[in-house]
Amino acid sequence: MPRKRFSLVKRTSFLLFVLFLAIFPGCLPKVKEQLCTSPLVGSHNMRIWVLMHAWDEPQLLRKAMASVVQQKTKDSDNGRIHVELVVFVDRCGAQADAKTRFSCKISSSCTLLDRADVHKCPSLGSAAAKVALLSHLKSRIKPNEYFTFLDGDDTYASVDSLLNIYRSTLLPKRPYFAWGAHSGKFAEQCRDISDIERTENLEGRLDVRQLSWSFCHPRFFRGDLLEHIAETDFKRDDGEWLQKATDRPLIYMAMELGGLSNSVYIERDAPHVKYSFTSRNGLKRFSNEEAKQDKLLLINRRPHHQQSNTKIHVFCAVHERKNTETFLDSFLSSRLPDYTELHVHIANNAPFRQFELEAMSLAKSVPSITFDVTDMGGNHGGMARFILVARLMKKVLLDFAIFIDDDQYVNDNTIAELWSQRRTMAMVSWYGKCWSSAQQNYWKETFGMRHARLALDFPDHWHYAGTGMSIVDTLIFSDSRVFEVPKRYYFVEDLWLSYVLRASGWYLKRAFVNFTWDENLNLSGQYNVLMDLKEQMFEDLQRCNVPLITSDEYKSMQKLQQLSPSSP
Repeated sequence: MPRKRFSLVKRTSFLLFVLFLAIFPGCLPKVKEQLCTSPLVGSHNMRIWVLMHAWDEPQLLRKAMASVVQQKTKDSDNGRIHVELVVFVDRCGAQADAKTRFSCKISSSCTLLDRADVHKCPSLGSAAAKVALLSHLKSRIKPNEYFTFLDGDDTYASVDSLLNIYRSTLLPKRPYFAWGAHSGKFAEQCRDISDIERTENLEGRLDVRQLSWSFCHPRFFRGDLLEHIAETDFKRDDGEWLQKATDRPLIYMAMELGGLSNSVYIERDAPHVKYSFTSRNGLKRFSNEEAKQDKLLLINRRPHHQQSNTKIHVFCAVHERKNTETFLDSFLSSRLPDYTELHVHIANNAPFRQFELEAMSLAKSVPSITFDVTDMGGNHGGMARFILVARLMKKVLLDFAIFIDDDQYVNDNTIAELWSQRRTMAMVSWYGKCWSSAQQNYWKETFGMRHARLALDFPDHWHYAGTGMSIVDTLIFSDSRVFEVPKRYYFVEDLWLSYVLRASGWYLKRAFVNFTWDENLNLSGQYNVLMDLKEQMFEDLQRCNVPLITSDEYKSMQKLQQLSPSSP
């Protein structure tokens, strides 16, 4: 009984608070400055870690470091990158003179790592340096971030090199492994894997380690790869460090775990890296036979890795509804795409249910479909899903998140259909709204529910997209403004997310998907008490300098309205 009494008081307090805001919005100060924002383009970001082995002349090292520090990081259309430079100083620390160390010290995005035995010479070598750099990185990089190597005697071709790579490849394609082109020695090898080789690999007739070598500098890897790499991958059978082909353990593992479909050549108009072939290059320091043996070791004698299943992550928020078990049961009939597994993450907004939900989830999990429950510490409404996504992105590789409301029951093909419609820099949602006039209010849209129900082809995008039954590019959750919704509108997180996405220049696309919807449950809970608050927020957003809907978009909807069929 005490639990029931507590939950009733809590629920009643929440409803009264939201109802008060809806009926008496004038009692609170206007939040125009808090609500409105300048264009959010460039606020989401992707971190790229540049790892450098310093064992060459100090002047070459300074040039290499400068080419990283001077990289442009902002793009008016595609967001921004955050570049972190980590330098491992080898050969007794002689390369990093006082000038070099000072240039790194004054930069907030530069770190110098010294050998523990700084007085011991000669160089530890490329493999040992990579292990030192990767060991430093492992506790710092997030799984969805990228790392790359730049030799201490090489430089990026221009100040736009990393931004161009981000723009052309990392942002739109999210590869597990990507490689580009360099100028100088061996530049003729730089190319994509041929269609014939890709097909033979897909059909199981060609191993990735038998591919023609084309993997030039620069090479980019997902942070997730560090969960699979070990120091022994960079050593010979006798325990000595590899001296050549020291990128191959990473390249082969990335292609095997991620698959060739996630291994991408970075198209370019010009080389990305200026490759230097000095007297200290490994091919000049070690014999051809030694280099050959290191390559053969990695190709023939190191264990192969089975391609990892792609994890499809679904996020749901639950509170006090009694249908939770029925809701979770609906996922168990899902027919998933090949090489995928389903992870259903439950954001528990009712802490007193934690034990019940954990037991329920444990009992229902099967090898290909797992459930987990997170106690959110209180009722965060739909915002709980956003918070949970941001938390999980620190631990697992997560490029897309599916949001499903607990009054939406999935059919056997729902997840597969929604997953197939994912796209970067977008939210793809079954439900949404479009308006053709600034005089219309939130609840009197031009296009909306009837089009969603009838699966009509138009409109193919939304002005506002509902979070229920949607799939979202999780990069948007690196934008802190997603979580800066004004307090009075905290439970109208769906409208706020649409605003942040559209102000950022992202797309709100239509999704076409089959599922079962409990309309009675949909009309209960927060739906009714939030009606006036949603309308107030909609009006406030339209008065912003960066409105939810522009005048040109209204005109576009007016034209579409003239072509639309009559209401059913």
